[in-house]
Amino acid sequence: MNIFEKVNAYVTAKAVAEHYGLSVRKNGMACCPFHNDKHPSMKIDSRYYCFGCGAKGDAIDYVARLYDLSQYDAALKIIADMGLQIKDGKSSVLSPSAISKIVEKKNQQRIEAKFKGWCLSAVNSLCKCRDTIKYIDEQLSTRYQGAVFDIPEISVLYHDKLVITYMLDILCTGTEEEKMELFIKGRREVSTIVERIDNVRAGFMAGSGGDHRQRNDYC
Repeated sequence: MNIFEKVNAYVTAKAVAEHYGLSVRKNGMACCPFHNDKHPSMKIDSRYYCFGCGAKGDAIDYVARLYDLSQYDAALKIIADMGLQIKDGKSSVLSPSAISKIVEKKNQQRIEAKFKGWCLSAVNSLCKCRDTIKYIDEQLSTRYQGAVFDIPEISVLYHDKLVITYMLDILCTGTEEEKMELFIKGRREVSTIVERIDNVRAGFMAGSGGDHRQRNDYC
């Protein structure tokens, strides 16, 4: 029995996939990690098969595809990571190239997790900012009968509103490439806008009982 047969005799594709973070439902279905799968399309047990992209194989195939490894290095990784008592007449150490691929893959996964978390947080924060601007607009329009553009800081808010609308369009309906570009290039701008409007909200609520023009603390 060779090393591949030994590994597959010890573990199933499902056990290996769950060890590396895949969430498998009770019916054996899971979101395929090999394509942008939003609804579970992979059936996995002793082997796996994706009805969406056609990926299929055993436990070793799964790890080889997941980490871009050779079949042999994938088998060694499973043995090491899952503590299997399997001996091989050859090497028991991953090759440098295999280690490099694993590190690269983990870094990519961390970036993707950070990216997805940021997108959700940014949508939530920008929606709150949009609601704040709408509220302030309604309040000031009744007080100053629409002459709010004479207030410099308020005109800045209206500019922010346009930027917020643009960013939300990308985050809610844009492509993954557009979202990633915003994540890379626009994170600081999002933080700046959110911080500025948070300060406006706090100042406006604190001074909402008086004549804001005279007190100069409308925001």
